[in-house]
Amino acid sequence: MSKYVNIISEDGHVVDIDPVYDAIISIDPIHHLIHEGKFFGTHMYDIAVSNNGKLEMYIATGSSPMHVRVTGIAGGFGTLEIFEGSTVSSTGSALTIANRNRLSSNTPDCTVYSGPTVTGDGTTIYRTLTTGGTGPQSTGGVSGSGYEEYIFNPSEVYLVRITNMAGNNQPLSLELNFYEV
Repeated sequence: MSKYVNIISEDGHVVDIDPVYDAIISIDPIHHLIHEGKFFGTHMYDIAVSNNGKLEMYIATGSSPMHVRVTGIAGGFGTLEIFEGSTVSSTGSALTIANRNRLSSNTPDCTVYSGPTVTGDGTTIYRTLTTGGTGPQSTGGVSGSGYEEYIFNPSEVYLVRITNMAGNNQPLSLELNFYEV
């Protein structure tokens, strides 16, 4: 009797086993979604945002839930916030959304905009600090993110905002990585 079992997928692929640890070799689910052409990203940044200035992304989800990871980076002290049900008088400019698998022609069902004219924030669903100091010596800024992911409702609108509160001009960046199921 053999001590090994072959695992073969429906399309004939053999599952690989690591010879050192006798463990199935696998990839994490996000890596798999990238391979399938179903993982997307967009970003925006400004290298000199004035004190109390901000960057904002306005997100209109499509017909499927949107699994989102937001990352905000500030050169100094600031805040990163996510709001649901925001209202705007202008959506702003559409951001380019890249499929993380550059061989895939899949596109997402959502739309993401930069620079919306916000008339109502909506409900705060996340708020954190991006530490880095204040005043003329405000260096060492770090990122803040909604750890893991948020699942945004279908056919809903969201606002992501990062605000510079360092007391002087600082760089700000927002990054959105997501998939829809």
